[in-house]
Amino acid sequence: MIKFIFLIGMPGVGKTYWGKKLAEHLRMRFVDLDDFIEDREDDSILALFAQQGEEKFREMERNALHAVLADNTVPTVVACGGGTPCFFDNMDKMKEAGCVIFLRAEMDTLLSRLFVDIEFRPLLQADSVHDKLYQLAGHRMPVYKRAHHILEVETVSVNTFEEIILQCTSEP
Repeated sequence: MIKFIFLIGMPGVGKTYWGKKLAEHLRMRFVDLDDFIEDREDDSILALFAQQGEEKFREMERNALHAVLADNTVPTVVACGGGTPCFFDNMDKMKEAGCVIFLRAEMDTLLSRLFVDIEFRPLLQADSVHDKLYQLAGHRMPVYKRAHHILEVETVSVNTFEEIILQCTSEP
C-alpha cells in the first residue's frame, strides 16, 4: 500500500475537494497542509502571510510537510498548498515518500473558482487576479510537471485516481 498521495496544483484547482473524496474512497487519512499550518500556528494563512511574509510562511510550510511525512504510520492523502512543491526540496521529499499527482485545470476554470473565495488567497491579493494567476502559473508549471502523474480536473473522477494509484504502487 502506498503511504502518501500528494495532490499539487494551482490555487482553486480542487486539491482539497479531490483529496477528501480520494481519502474517503480509499479509507486513508486526509491532511490539508494549509489547515495543518493554520492549526499549528493558530492563525490563518492570510494572516501569516501578512504578518510574517512569504519567506517565513514557506519555512512553516516546509516544517509542516516534514511533520506530516514523519507521521507515516497511516496512509495519507495530502492536499498541498499551491506553492508547496516549488520551495526548498519539498517536491523531492514528496516524490520520495509517495505518489505526486498534479491536478491541472484551464485558467478559465481556475478563475471562476477563485472568485468565490479570493479573500482567503494571499498570493492573489492583487489588482489583476488574472495577471497574477498567469504569473504564478509561469513560475510553478515547470515544478508541477515533475509530478509522477498529471490529471486534467475537467475530466477527472475517483476511478481515474484509482488507475493512477495502481500505477504508482507498481512503479519501482
